[in-house]
Amino acid sequence: MRKNFLHKLKIGNEKVSFLKHQLKYTELIKYAFLVIMAGSLFMTFSACEEEDDEEPEVSSVFIDQVNIPNIPFVNENGDEWDPINQKPEVYFLIASDTTNIPPSDSLIWIDKSAANYSDVSPGDLPLNWTLANSYKVEDWTQSFYVLVFDKDQVGDDDFMGLTGPYKINNIIDNEPASTEKTTGELKTKIYWSYEK
Repeated sequence: MRKNFLHKLKIGNEKVSFLKHQLKYTELIKYAFLVIMAGSLFMTFSACEEEDDEEPEVSSVFIDQVNIPNIPFVNENGDEWDPINQKPEVYFLIASDTTNIPPSDSLIWIDKSAANYSDVSPGDLPLNWTLANSYKVEDWTQSFYVLVFDKDQVGDDDFMGLTGPYKINNIIDNEPASTEKTTGELKTKIYWSYEK
């Protein structure tokens, strides 16, 4: 009887021990599951926050202002632009092609021939034009140029030079406030604005 009781007790202890191990194993699985779930939730929230922090992409780019910090004060022959008063009447065009100077009207984006600066001397620089209506650049792959002229009362206007090419695809990643180009003594600067 005593043997039988001890035998049952031993079996009972083994069952208790087995159940204890079983409980530890179950708790370990539960704990691991909770850690995995917590990690998944954390990564989900982190991904959401990163998406919320991302800057929206630029959808439109505009030319707001054109600045001419420097011009050549003599032509390629070393002569003054204007033989009468010796000071140029400066204006610019922005065009998508420079095969012909001046370009045909269909290639001109911005024409400031009617808004020229008169009798420009070095102390007048930089020259600045703020556009009343910003110009939206439609084709970001299209190269374009700033062409600068001396307006003449008689005959054709004198071509002072050009700068470029400007291209939106070349600047869009950094979204600069302005881009400057130089050719010889001529320097131009375009100021941009962006819409997202």
